[in-house]
Amino acid sequence: VKSLNILKKHNIARIVKLKAATEVPLLIIMEYIEGQNLQTFKESRLCEDWETILKIVIQVSEVLMSAHSLPERVLHRDLRPTNIMLPFKRSCDDIKIVLCDFDFSWHKDAIEDSINRSPNGYLAPEQADKSYRASTRSAQVDSFALGMNILYLVSGKHPEFKMHLQRDWEAHIKYGCKSIKECGWYSIPTRIERAIFQLTQDDQNSRWDISQIYLEAKRLLECIQNNKSGYAELIAEELMARIIGDVEYSIVRNGFEYKYKNGLNIGLYYDEIKMEIKFGIKYVTDGTQTYSNIKKYLSPKREHTKAQLTRLGWSTDMDEHEKESFNIIFFINAKRVSDNIDSMAKEMKSIKTEYNFN
Repeated sequence: VKSLNILKKHNIARIVKLKAATEVPLLIIMEYIEGQNLQTFKESRLCEDWETILKIVIQVSEVLMSAHSLPERVLHRDLRPTNIMLPFKRSCDDIKIVLCDFDFSWHKDAIEDSINRSPNGYLAPEQADKSYRASTRSAQVDSFALGMNILYLVSGKHPEFKMHLQRDWEAHIKYGCKSIKECGWYSIPTRIERAIFQLTQDDQNSRWDISQIYLEAKRLLECIQNNKSGYAELIAEELMARIIGDVEYSIVRNGFEYKYKNGLNIGLYYDEIKMEIKFGIKYVTDGTQTYSNIKKYLSPKREHTKAQLTRLGWSTDMDEHEKESFNIIFFINAKRVSDNIDSMAKEMKSIKTEYNFN
């Protein structure tokens, strides 16, 4: 009740309204919300696309950030699908969540002791396991719960307590994200996989805070709605995802890399300040391809690749080559890639076929 009064005093939106509360007789009257909770919403198959999922994540994040940033610092600490209401809507654009059930919430200067909870998959481990020394009065408790709620949105399955410690945890996240139908921005499943993983870190201090998932969800929603992005990082990763298809690539400092089996290595790197993307392409024979063919065809194929990328608007930054290998780096304005990402990815996808020498 005290947390709800604090939220009401500060006019925090999307919170269930407290109508009345008395101690004698013990009475609490809450606002009636006509709609369904997030669990029934998902079970009704109304949340099977990335746009809807991201809108929900953004709105939940906004409420939590608003509550966390108050002078009284209100934490929910019991975020799960049954505590997130969605009033009846006419379309995807009408989604407006309402956060409910602040029975286990905490706020600054609260005199109540932290309550040991019965384990469930949405609770941060420190909330139900006394062996953890992390505080249950940290905003990262809500971060963990939000990560598990996102996992539920993509998989439709409730998480188990400490599921994040299981050996197949990353595979479970990946399977859930891949089950959502494609939206045209191919890198979204991979990026949401990483977000869930970062939100649900066992170490409280290693978890993302709510503002990080809020920003990520906002940026990805813009990608879906516009089929372009104003962030070099997102453009670089999207181009990589479209070039190599449904396989895993490596994340490196300011970029992404992939090694083909034929000895070809590619990398896409970003500079957010310059709003620039670099494309690195390197060939080193793996010893399985015919040497005479490499010697004869590698140089003209390299020149063909350079001409192909120049035609697409890339400029050469570095060009090192020998008889059996080369290493070239190109650069381009990120906005140019974003504006032409469909055609550019299609052209660049064909490069790998140039370097089969058997």
